[in-house]
Amino acid sequence: MSGPRKFASALALVLVGLFALLEITALIDIALHDDAVLRNVSVGGVDVGGQSASELRETLGTLDEQVGQLPVRLTGNERSIDVTAGVAGLTIDVDATTARAMQAGRGRFASLRWIGRLVDDRKSPLV
Repeated sequence: MSGPRKFASALALVLVGLFALLEITALIDIALHDDAVLRNVSVGGVDVGGQSASELRETLGTLDEQVGQLPVRLTGNERSIDVTAGVAGLTIDVDATTARAMQAGRGRFASLRWIGRLVDDRKSPLV
């Protein structure tokens, strides 16, 4: 085998090894957070990474009170009325929001998602 071919083979082997190591590290970290929200996940602008489902429900309860104070304009039949979200009956669906936050960042290509979470906030939607 010539020098450039050996180098290319060695480089490919190193890259595959690094990807495998990264994938294993990511899977271990995800497994350690099995019953918690993964790192760098936020819901409604609040960091919830590392919280258990019950802690997340408490956080969403507090957030629901804040959301209830937001102004809402209801419009229809050429009329409108300004009220708060709470008065309009708008609330956070705690179960659905919790389920989505717990799933944020999980799935295929775990290592790529894991690297992304190390450097960037992952936003999970309010439901």
